[in-house]
Amino acid sequence: MSEENNKKNTNKKDKAMYLPKNIELPFFAYGFFKPGELSYHQIENYVDDDIPPKETSAYGSFYEKDGVPVLRLVSEETKHSKKNTVKGYVIHFRKEIAEEAYQCICNMEPYTLYQWQVVPLKNGICNVLTARVDYKTNEVEGAIENTADFHDWHCINDPLLDVGMEYLKYQYFIPLVDKEMPFCCGDTRKLLEKLREKGTHGPHMYIELFTLQMGYVFLWTILDRYKSLKYGLNLCQSTQNSNMANDFIWSEVVKKICFLLDRNGEKKLLRKVPESRMAYYPNSSKSSKFLKSILLNNLYNVRCNAVHRGKAVIEDRQLLRDAFLLLYVIMSYIITYDVKHKKDEAEKQLKEDCQAIKKLLTPV
Repeated sequence: MSEENNKKNTNKKDKAMYLPKNIELPFFAYGFFKPGELSYHQIENYVDDDIPPKETSAYGSFYEKDGVPVLRLVSEETKHSKKNTVKGYVIHFRKEIAEEAYQCICNMEPYTLYQWQVVPLKNGICNVLTARVDYKTNEVEGAIENTADFHDWHCINDPLLDVGMEYLKYQYFIPLVDKEMPFCCGDTRKLLEKLREKGTHGPHMYIELFTLQMGYVFLWTILDRYKSLKYGLNLCQSTQNSNMANDFIWSEVVKKICFLLDRNGEKKLLRKVPESRMAYYPNSSKSSKFLKSILLNNLYNVRCNAVHRGKAVIEDRQLLRDAFLLLYVIMSYIITYDVKHKKDEAEKQLKEDCQAIKKLLTPV
């Protein structure tokens, strides 16, 4: 049965992972498939309720490739070193749907990044996704070994989802909503001052435009990271966006923002976000469609314009500012709620952020 599915997978353009040879074995999860992590929801319904996931560890070391953790099992000689232990969970699937569970995992993981291996643990043997090793060089091609004392991977510690959002908060969001704080800092501010002294009005406006583009594109990098960890590394951008737009948390946060920014309802607010090009639909059914996909698609279009051709029209500063403010507030809520699992803090933060941007979003 597994061999038949493996043959089908070879015909896939995205080179999905093969199924493991023995799908009756439990799964050892050490990354984003662990309980409480972003991808666990993909396999949660396949888990055997009679055997809850159990925390354990395997002998190996963490590598990072393409921004995600990969495990390399260590040799017999070095496996008993405390440094070479990786924490994770043994997850048992219900036998009648174990193949579906493993197929779900395979669909999310790229063939070029992982391979299936069997690893012996204290609780028995398990299937585990490990790094693909180049047998000629004995190296994990394109990956960097984590040499720090690092044994337990969590999405909450991801530098983009953590430090990246903090950087955008203090470098972009706070300066944009607080007129007393300078938007640009350091050498950029000095350059702006020189341009203004020369009476050159155009160039300094372009620098502000370019700075906004950099912040907005980086914000999308963080969003792309979140989508990859939650929906799959092997999905194209359009599929990830579709999954995001139909995710309950996306719909909920946009509805909450509608209420917080305009207590008279969605319709008036949607005229503002981020401006007339962001498609306003008057009837309720299309408003729901807006909340699920139109808003994300339009924010994505702004991102594509900035990435592929660049924005060079001065008036687009306003569009980029509004798009950044809205998407930042959304992502700040989602990461606090869905990654850090701090619901109350997310709700409080959302109210404060909406209050800060309420007067800034450009009305139509």
